[in-house]
Amino acid sequence: MIRKLPPDFSLSWTGETCRIPRTMNSARQSKVLPVTLWVLLCALLSAAGWILSALHALNRTGYLVVFALAAVAVWILCRYNRISIFPEICISKSRRRFTRLLPAGFAVVAGLAILGGVLHPPSNYDALAYRVPRVLHWLAAEQWHWIHTDFQRLNTRAAGFEWVAVPLTTFLQTDRWWFLINVASSLLLPGLVFSLYTRLGVSRRVAWSWMWLLPTGYSFVLQAGGIGNDLFGAVFALAALDFALRARMSGRFNDAAVSCLAAALLTASKTSNLPLGLPWAVAILPCWRLFIRKPTATLVVAAVALLSSFLPTAVMNHRYAHDWTGAHAENMFPDRYDPRVTIPGNVMVLTVQNFAPPICPQAGKWNAFAPRFMTKEFHERMKKHFEPSGANLAITELQNEEFSGFGFGLSCLVVISQVASWLAGRTAKSPVPNLGVLRASRWVRWSPWLSAFVYLAKTAIGTAARIFTPYYLLLLPVLLAGRGHAVICRRKWWRCISVAVFLFAAALVILTPSRPLWPAKTILSALSKRYPNNALIERSWTVFSVYGERADGLATVRRALPTDHKVIGLITLDDPEASLWRPFGSRRFEHVIASDTRAQLLARGIHYIALNADTPSMGGNVQPWLDKIGGQIEQHIRVRYRAASGAFDWYVVRLDAPATKPGK
Repeated sequence: MIRKLPPDFSLSWTGETCRIPRTMNSARQSKVLPVTLWVLLCALLSAAGWILSALHALNRTGYLVVFALAAVAVWILCRYNRISIFPEICISKSRRRFTRLLPAGFAVVAGLAILGGVLHPPSNYDALAYRVPRVLHWLAAEQWHWIHTDFQRLNTRAAGFEWVAVPLTTFLQTDRWWFLINVASSLLLPGLVFSLYTRLGVSRRVAWSWMWLLPTGYSFVLQAGGIGNDLFGAVFALAALDFALRARMSGRFNDAAVSCLAAALLTASKTSNLPLGLPWAVAILPCWRLFIRKPTATLVVAAVALLSSFLPTAVMNHRYAHDWTGAHAENMFPDRYDPRVTIPGNVMVLTVQNFAPPICPQAGKWNAFAPRFMTKEFHERMKKHFEPSGANLAITELQNEEFSGFGFGLSCLVVISQVASWLAGRTAKSPVPNLGVLRASRWVRWSPWLSAFVYLAKTAIGTAARIFTPYYLLLLPVLLAGRGHAVICRRKWWRCISVAVFLFAAALVILTPSRPLWPAKTILSALSKRYPNNALIERSWTVFSVYGERADGLATVRRALPTDHKVIGLITLDDPEASLWRPFGSRRFEHVIASDTRAQLLARGIHYIALNADTPSMGGNVQPWLDKIGGQIEQHIRVRYRAASGAFDWYVVRLDAPATKPGK
């Protein structure tokens, strides 16, 4: 039921009033929220990517036309509705705000994360292996297409983050500024947390305190300066619920439309976010009358939302791989997972990874001892379902972008706060319940827990703490709605722990191997010379040196390729392919699979092939394949770009030589 509330209607369990500006009940809104602009921009770019692909116009000209049309539409709407898209910024108010402890702590941590992104090139492994390369393949063909490859992540994965990044690559010819997408996402989190939590019955004081702490979770701050796509989806998870509840209170169609677009973008960021559609459906369902009243606008919003969601990718997965999820194409079979293993297994993995210290020199000893916590039978079943790191409850010496989740500091603070809140709540005065909003939002608060249960049952990923990133912030309102939290967040000891949370996060951002803000190589090189047999220093040197070169990890292979050939074949599987394309636009790579014949390769204009001999199709022995296609090895290069693995054997193969066997 859509219900308009008086301006002073209370939204919290504690009886504190949250005054709703009168402009929220007016037919027109003078200002557009920054998060609204972000949702509309991402939806526009996602829909435009699919449309331009259909028109074979995924290039600069196509995007210039899209931006021109969008600018005209924005100008008309702003003039007709008398609204401004430029937010008012009060410098004196912002200065006063960030002189307070909690906002200042967030500002320092966020500033360090952004500084890391400015100083260091992106080194997120998944992005370098398939997210950046898939964008380059699309731009080379001027359209999305099903890439001929054995590495099916290039095709099957959700493409929301990539569609937002495509214009950056198109106009700047680099992935260097992709991190700005996560910078925008990170800076939007505090306001979204406060807005949503107060609508879900959390005290304004409690919501204000936690809005600055929660965005410093390790997966948030480490991705703020990088190009991971978990933080990207967390923003839309919050926005989808927040605008749905706004629409229920204000009765405005615009809020409901933004909520639909945010929910669509949530699904397009990662398929693991699909269960979070449940809380959004619970929140938006009472707004059905708003859509009926404006059928034309509803159809437009629905069309953009469908193009911005995972649906186009699902359709393509079904067409080319006969499985809308794409899991079978990647040899993943989630329908075979046993919930009796995945649910307790995921609970253990999330607990271990989130409560692991940010710096843990004894991680090796833990990794050797951790499997003993499980019975032998259950451990064997874990190894059957989970990736090795998850099955063995493994942690790392230093939290990094790939493995980090909510983080040690925040996880401990939530537990301590919950216990202290329960003790304080027994003596606190009972607030007068605000039945109007609270009754409507009760199901919204609890539904993310059901979504989390579905996730626990249907996934078995080793890096569960990171993949779970969009869920954390939606699970907490149930815990923070207790009346005792308004008492303890004023206590001095709670503020001291909050400072420790900021310090842990800041230290991790400074020390992270992917974007260190200290002279890591210089110091570790000196220490390794002074203590040559120290295993910890040697391991640290390996990690930081590999991460420091990962952004261009295949540079030696690229330099070995002929410069006069613009089309190069490539045999790879989960390697940082983006390095081979640099500088972007200078050449194009075409994936080669073992079943391709010599005639097919030559017909595609492929005369040279770069191949990783350690891929499953090669099995470490390239000679049978060379005999088949009539190729010869030009160069052999050993490259290391994974700290946990040794060097890989790469070969540059030339097909210009005659076939070794007639008819081949």
